[in-house]
Amino acid sequence: MITLYSYSLPFTSPFQAAGRNWEKREGVILRYQHQQVDIAAEAAPLPGFSRESKAETEAYLEQNSGEIDFFLESLKSFKELQEKILVMKPPSSAAFAISCLGFQLLEQRDPANAVKPDEQSVEVNALIGLVPEEQLLSMVHHRFGEGYRAFKIKADSEPLHLVPLLKRLAGELPEIRFRLDANRSWTYETACRFAEQVSELPIDYIEEPFADAKLEKLSAFKQQYSIQVALDESLESPETFREALDKHIVDVLILKPTLFGDLPQLIRLFDRKAERTPKVVVTSTLESAVGRSAVIRLAGIVGSDSLAHGLDTVRMFTEDLIAEQSASAHLEPERFSWAPDFEKCNTRLLNEKSSS
Repeated sequence: MITLYSYSLPFTSPFQAAGRNWEKREGVILRYQHQQVDIAAEAAPLPGFSRESKAETEAYLEQNSGEIDFFLESLKSFKELQEKILVMKPPSSAAFAISCLGFQLLEQRDPANAVKPDEQSVEVNALIGLVPEEQLLSMVHHRFGEGYRAFKIKADSEPLHLVPLLKRLAGELPEIRFRLDANRSWTYETACRFAEQVSELPIDYIEEPFADAKLEKLSAFKQQYSIQVALDESLESPETFREALDKHIVDVLILKPTLFGDLPQLIRLFDRKAERTPKVVVTSTLESAVGRSAVIRLAGIVGSDSLAHGLDTVRMFTEDLIAEQSASAHLEPERFSWAPDFEKCNTRLLNEKSSS
């Protein structure tokens, strides 16, 4: 039996995306119950990033709940799950949820089917937004004291003012590593001036530096400077990920599993990660704790072991669907989902009668 729940979780402060401020995160929880099985997964499109809306996701899941229920009841292999998602062609957020339910069922029915992470712990980077300089210094020192060593720092279109701050932090905190997220706001000349001034600093990479992500420009920048480059928003589909992997366009790929959706395809695409170039950083799209647990697990499966991952989002919510999750510089990729507190889900969208 499939039951759908809607949730709405308030942010501690507004989240800005697609030119709007969002006060809360909304999504859908899929609950599958059959005999002794009671599992859950999350479908939560992120406004401004996902191609589908929450309403479209809800409509798809409601219309196809019977087919999903029947399929899950008889699911026996990873190959069956992969083929079913290809046939159903669900929106990415729905594909993510169906994949997570499938992985959980396969593992419960036969532990040999488990898709397991390589590591017992996943390193997490701290996230520092566009804040005043003194606040930035204070936040970095505080998070460093909590155990974080990798810091993702948002940079505006004029990043040179960050250079003395980064040098100061590198001198005060010798184990620190930086990653600058330019969010496509730099000109090529700005990126060159910045790179010249930070060449001696411990910088993992610069994320999405240029407004126009032309491959020739990225290639020229990489040849001139030793700083690694990462792409995120420029990788909009499995096809663009595959192209980036095949052509070695950049050093680091930022992977958002909930936007990718088809997890069997994702795991096959990023197999043999120890031999892979470029490296992969797995990041959250502000899911609830239900979806975030799956993203943490995937970071342990397909993410690069040598890099921290963007999973430090639990502190962005005033409350969550799983009380046990807390912020940490290292997370354990234990399972694809934990049972949420369904009383915190504000609406039941699809009940037993309508799905049968």
